[in-house]
Amino acid sequence: MTIGGNLFYHLSRCGVTVANLKKLSKGIRYLRIKANAKKLSNSGLFDEEYYLTHNLDVKIAGAKPIIHFLIHGYKEGRNPNRYFDVNYYQNKYMKGNVSTNPVIHYLKNKNTDLYKLSSLFDGSFYLAKNPDVKKSLIKPLVHFVKFGQNEGRLAIDPNDINPNKDTSEVKLTKNVPNIKDINTSIVIPVYNAAEETEICINSVIEHTNLERNELIVINDCSPSVDVKLMLQKFDGISNIKIFHNNENLGYTRTVNKGISLANENDVLLLNSDTEVTPKWLNNMQIKAYSDRQIGTVTAVSDNSGAFSVPDTGTNIYPEFLKYHEVGRLIGRTNYFDSIEVPTGNGFCFYIKHALIKSIGIFDEKKFPKGYGEENEFSMRAIAAGWYNIIDPKTFVHHVRSASFQESKHNLMDAGSKQVNKDYPIYKGATKAIFNSNKFLRVKGAVSHMLNNVHADSAVLKPKIMFVISTRTGGTPQTNMDLMKGIKRVYEGLVLACNRNFIEVMDVTGGNYSVLESFRLDDPVCIATHRNMEYDSVVRYVLYKYSIELLHIRHIAWHSLNLIQVAKSMDIPVVNSFHDFYAICPTVNLLDKDGNLFLEGVTDNAVSPLWLDDPTLQNITPEYSSFWKKRMEDVFYQCDAFVTTCDSAKEYILNALPKLKDKQDQFYVFPHGRDFSSFSAPNDSPVNGKLKVLVPGNISKSKGKDHFIDIIKKDKGINFEFHVLGRCDQDLQDMVIYHGEYSRSEFAGLVKDIAPDVAAVFSIWPETYCHTLTESWACGIPVIGIDLGAVGDRIKKHKAGWVVQNDFETIFSKLQDIKEQPTLISEARKHLNKWQEGYGLENTVMHMSAKYLKLYQKVLFQQKHKIQITPEKIGFVMVGTFPNVPPTAYVRLVDWKSWFENKYQGSVEFIKWQDLITERLKLFKLIVIQRNAIPEGFVGVIIEILKSFEIPYVFEIDDNLLDVPDYIDTDQVYLNYRRKFESLLSGAKEVHVTNENLKSVFSKFNSNIVVRPNCLSSKRWLRKTENIDLNLPKDSIKVLYFGSKTHQKDLDFLIKVIDEINKSQKANLYVVGAGDFDSTNKCVQRLQPVDGRYDKFVEWLISVADNFDLGAVPLMETEFSQYKSYLKCLEFSALRIPTLCSRVAPYLDLVESEISKNIVFLKNDVNIWVEEFLSKSKVSLKLETKKLLDIHIVDNYEE
Repeated sequence: MTIGGNLFYHLSRCGVTVANLKKLSKGIRYLRIKANAKKLSNSGLFDEEYYLTHNLDVKIAGAKPIIHFLIHGYKEGRNPNRYFDVNYYQNKYMKGNVSTNPVIHYLKNKNTDLYKLSSLFDGSFYLAKNPDVKKSLIKPLVHFVKFGQNEGRLAIDPNDINPNKDTSEVKLTKNVPNIKDINTSIVIPVYNAAEETEICINSVIEHTNLERNELIVINDCSPSVDVKLMLQKFDGISNIKIFHNNENLGYTRTVNKGISLANENDVLLLNSDTEVTPKWLNNMQIKAYSDRQIGTVTAVSDNSGAFSVPDTGTNIYPEFLKYHEVGRLIGRTNYFDSIEVPTGNGFCFYIKHALIKSIGIFDEKKFPKGYGEENEFSMRAIAAGWYNIIDPKTFVHHVRSASFQESKHNLMDAGSKQVNKDYPIYKGATKAIFNSNKFLRVKGAVSHMLNNVHADSAVLKPKIMFVISTRTGGTPQTNMDLMKGIKRVYEGLVLACNRNFIEVMDVTGGNYSVLESFRLDDPVCIATHRNMEYDSVVRYVLYKYSIELLHIRHIAWHSLNLIQVAKSMDIPVVNSFHDFYAICPTVNLLDKDGNLFLEGVTDNAVSPLWLDDPTLQNITPEYSSFWKKRMEDVFYQCDAFVTTCDSAKEYILNALPKLKDKQDQFYVFPHGRDFSSFSAPNDSPVNGKLKVLVPGNISKSKGKDHFIDIIKKDKGINFEFHVLGRCDQDLQDMVIYHGEYSRSEFAGLVKDIAPDVAAVFSIWPETYCHTLTESWACGIPVIGIDLGAVGDRIKKHKAGWVVQNDFETIFSKLQDIKEQPTLISEARKHLNKWQEGYGLENTVMHMSAKYLKLYQKVLFQQKHKIQITPEKIGFVMVGTFPNVPPTAYVRLVDWKSWFENKYQGSVEFIKWQDLITERLKLFKLIVIQRNAIPEGFVGVIIEILKSFEIPYVFEIDDNLLDVPDYIDTDQVYLNYRRKFESLLSGAKEVHVTNENLKSVFSKFNSNIVVRPNCLSSKRWLRKTENIDLNLPKDSIKVLYFGSKTHQKDLDFLIKVIDEINKSQKANLYVVGAGDFDSTNKCVQRLQPVDGRYDKFVEWLISVADNFDLGAVPLMETEFSQYKSYLKCLEFSALRIPTLCSRVAPYLDLVESEISKNIVFLKNDVNIWVEEFLSKSKVSLKLETKKLLDIHIVDNYEE
């Protein structure tokens, strides 16, 4: 009989108990694992040496490698050998399914023979090249690992290797130079164009480290007085130097002046009509020093001729992209090779000081006004043996020719002739730019990314790299939680090292997925805890992936130079303390006998993490002091610290006192967890023995000796211990052993065990303890030793009991719990409170919000060391401009100038994510529309705005606190109600459309501004080419448009049309709105060319002459009284006579001039029919502009 549901059914019919069935199920699982282990071992596809080398934590834990892989490893993305990528296989062939082991799936299925298994093995290629293998019926990879590799057979087509994703271990062949001592003077020559220049300077300040670099701005005697006034804003700011020429020197003499002012620094010439992007200068410095003979570096742009990407000349990128986002996107081209070109381009031109010393400055005599001077300079550099290159990772937006416009073409012609005269090879040499294979590949990559990017693409977000050591335990799991929690704001990547290999990973399908791996010739060792090759690899990784912040979760097996490397690249560093490795290499502050030393062990111990390291030695007092001093100095370089409980912070500061200088940058963020549901605490009394759940991996540090002593003393009379996790055989023999588990299995297994209490007997001060959280989530009170987070948390929430660290006390307390029912019932009451309060609130999102605030603060400090007064107003709208709903256009986009005048600043349409990143510092005021901010981020954004003292205006044009069910069918607004209330309460001002809304919202905010809907004259009162829709001539043609929320209004109107058609032909043309019977020939839906509001209005104006009447019905409901009269204005702008309901808010127009174009009707079908018939032949002769005068945004006065 097949083992499965039928067997269990028949056994249960035969009287076998549920408990025994569960035991049988576990037995079957064990047999299945054993059978799979045999199959895997016989296949040769499990390389034990490879597995242990790449997974040092498994080796240290002493787990059997093949069993670990079959139970846990494949779920964690660990590979059984170098040729089989489990994550790749799962995602490509199993749709991310983790219930079946991918290798077993491969071995069992015949159709998997042709599968590509990784970047190193392709079954289809292998069988095509080896017909004998195909005949043998041996699985391709099995044949290869057993025979093929020794016979020299190819595993994959050499032409099919993807350099951007190769999970094989490679040696780093290209070193990224250390730029920490490179100082650069950015020289901006200015001639008029004050507005563009200000944008340029602000972008440099935003994206440049101006502590080790400087900005030199030279005003070349601009006639425009605006330039001097604008530059005064920056005068006196550290490392920004403003110069004004007394006479116009011309471009070339001005930049030569800048080069002279730069002294010994490298020089970067930057046009005043450019806008730089994240990491621009760092990237160009790295590129400049990647070879000694590189003399100049030019960025790529959207509008700089041959240096433009993806197309030569002018490029128009997707409208929703901001230039800093384009910079990040292009920065991810991952292209390291230098692209050699004959000449650079002066819009963004990096010049090494050594080159200037070698060949001199620009030729002022031949090129006094610019155009051609950089070409001649570049050719001179080549003649002297230097190279000019393009940096494909650096994007700089170029407006082009904001200066010197009047003489541009003449100057260009003269400059070109002069360069060709001096260098006859120049014309031919420039063709190399257009024919460079490397540059063509870059352009192709950029084109592909631009064609596939969307507003929320990860590639547009700032990049954070998280550093981990092991892939097991709480730290990597919580790290994955955090990465998921912040992914809407940051793109997260992972850097892992196990001494021998460095891996770069991301998270896909709930697992870590290796992007690339680097093999170190010599492993990192504990003695020096540094490795030069490691440092080179990490510098390359940080550069390649454009990392903007480094978060170290654990530094074991990594080089301690990691922080220094990051800081040298202007990357801020956050360090988390998840244990006490920084204090003592034992990690848990215990010696071999289990004695606790809060300031570090000084004898009788070694580090358990480095057991295979020959440089490992016993800890001595001198060693302990040296360790702490070394760690103190290393971590002092960090920008912020995090741990998960107050006691851990206290221990770390006491042991590493130098860090007390930065204790205001030391934060305590408890781990957040998401649970689909909580199991309510059992209310039944203890029946018989006290069932004690022992969760986790029970080693000496987790209280193994206490459990053994208690069990020996009890002799099985009072207590029944259930170990769920891993433990040594001696303890297994004394308990009911349930084996290891995955995080997702825990709740189900605990439910099966049905324990009375859980025991956490860690004899060291844990920094959090996930098993405590998980036990409480399962409704189990916990008894724990009063140390660290375990003791702190139990005492705080009272959902259990704390005991001292000796087994007699523990034994006595367990007896009390068994014998005194009130103890356990009281703990269960408190556990209920935890589940209903803190446990429910402390989610991954709640935790992530704290980290988002920290990252923002750290990036502020890194990127905004130069303080300037913010002058921008940020509009946060639903969606991403220009793809925002009509209400965003009507209430905000079309009011842009009004806001700029009222609040004295320039408006920028931004994403809500900008409020949680360092970009927030650029804004003096934020305007938030409706539910533009996702529900989970509202609280943290309000906190952030308050902490930075940045006020916000809340724009809400409907009573979204009380939306009818027939409109809010998905309960979007109902679920958001509390967030609306928070946004209303915290706003500096609340903007609404009418007095009714003001009265509703006044209880939340006293500063309500009624700003009625108006039309933009530029949008509505313009001429477009008319489009003839070829509608019937013998019919009354009625136009209606609206959103799906107006279903009842549309239903009413259709009844009117049906009635009209009983006496005269009439057709209703519907744009948008709700549903109707498609068989009704009198009603027809019109489809605009584009549904976006600005395009829709343009189309509407072009088709308006096709219609006789407009209809604006509004049924009288509680919700409708908060609407506006916008549709009446729009129909008037279209010059279409309008019939509308005699209800508020339309009645507000009765006294207005615009009422001459409107007939107000009671909501009665017969009345509407009569009016339609009488008005159908009316020809509108009124002057629309005059009627709308007071309803135009530009004319609005408060």
